[in-house]
Amino acid sequence: QLPAAAATRDARLSWTSCDGDECAYPRQLLDGLQSLSWERIVVRFRMPGAFVHVFLIGKRADQKSDLEHKYSLECVEHLAGLLAGVGTGGGGGEISAGRSSLGLVL
Repeated sequence: QLPAAAATRDARLSWTSCDGDECAYPRQLLDGLQSLSWERIVVRFRMPGAFVHVFLIGKRADQKSDLEHKYSLECVEHLAGLLAGVGTGGGGGEISAGRSSLGLVL
């Protein structure tokens, strides 16, 4: 059973749910993600007590401090901007590193 919010959305989308019916998403989204080639992005993040495997998704509930969450969100925003530039031709097909406003080296 799909959540009520999903049932009222665009009828052109084919909705599916994950195991246990805890989330619902358009099947077209999964198809699109599966059509991409995936590359691993390695990030070194050293902060005592940090839950590093959630750093690149900005999952506040698993982040121990406001500073960790702030760094996480800035990193996600920066990476999204780099990837968007590559996808539109703005990045020239390459992702280049840089220093964020908080001093993170990306």
